[in-house]
Amino acid sequence: MLKLALIGNPNSGKSSVFNALTGLHQKVGNYPGVTVEVHSGVIKGLHHEPIEIIDFPGAYSLHSNTSDEFLLTQALLDEKASFQPDAILYIADIQLLDKQLLLLTQIIDLKIPVLVCLSNCDQVDQKTIDVHKRFMEQKLLCKTIPVSTKTALNLELLKTEIKNLRAFIENASAKEIFFKLSPELLEEFEQSKDQQAPYHFYLWKHYAQRIDEFTSQQTFDKKITEPPN
Repeated sequence: MLKLALIGNPNSGKSSVFNALTGLHQKVGNYPGVTVEVHSGVIKGLHHEPIEIIDFPGAYSLHSNTSDEFLLTQALLDEKASFQPDAILYIADIQLLDKQLLLLTQIIDLKIPVLVCLSNCDQVDQKTIDVHKRFMEQKLLCKTIPVSTKTALNLELLKTEIKNLRAFIENASAKEIFFKLSPELLEEFEQSKDQQAPYHFYLWKHYAQRIDEFTSQQTFDKKITEPPN
């Protein structure tokens, strides 16, 4: 089953979008190892393929300082995590967009397929919507859908995009570029790995392609399973 994570800052309109997408077809569960609730629901994609939508707690950054942020970081970085998503629907309040781009840029760095949903678009004029949508698509290269759960603006368009999630993922993966790291950079990382945050660990893993080029799987697992103090 494909997994789509709903991610965004606290109070970004994420839960409203989640409810609009899943309706009554949702459940609540605890993430393994922490006492944080995660809401999820299932919708049918093309050819009746089930797609699980997971509403993660709001977070400001992948530099996890809270249990909610640690949960999100672990879900994105740990390949063995039960909630690891195949793609992300990033919810950002269009009225506060400048304050909600940090987490998005961190996710973009991880090369996880991202669809952006600008929420609360009923609160701004069409010119503002057009300007912000153009910025997201041209500067951050993220397909962007402006929505309003109050007026139902573009909700059907968003649902259609999600139903085509597999094609969206395949198209995003085809554009992905990997880089081969030099021995000098790998050695530098090896010497500083104890000071690296899980987010940085994952970036190195991604761009090195194979984690054993610079550190052991055991070291990486330890980094992403230890909650913040």
